[in-house]
Amino acid sequence: MKQRNLKITEMAAQMEENPTSVTSYLNGNRKPRVEFIWKVIHFFPEADLNWLFRDDASGLHPSHEEKPQYSVPKTPDTIISNIEGDLKELKALLAQK
Repeated sequence: MKQRNLKITEMAAQMEENPTSVTSYLNGNRKPRVEFIWKVIHFFPEADLNWLFRDDASGLHPSHEEKPQYSVPKTPDTIISNIEGDLKELKALLAQK
C-alpha cells in the first residue's frame, strides 16, 4: 500500500471490501477470509507469499528493497493452525468451482 501510495479506504474500494474489515485484518484484530487473501494476492502480485502467510521473508520479492510494516504473531502452533484452517477453507472454495 505504501509503495502504491494507497490509503486503506482506497484499497478497500478497489478490492470491493469493507474498509473497517480491511483495517481489522491489517491490525491483526480479525483473521482474514480466504476470499480476501486471494484478492490481496492478485492485488499485490509483487508480495512474497512466504511473508504473507508466515512472516518469514522480507515481504516483497528479492527485487524490491522496502520492507512491509505489518507483522504476524509467530508461534509454531499458531502458524500450523492458521495454515490448516486456511487450507480447509480453500479446499471448500475449490470444491464449489
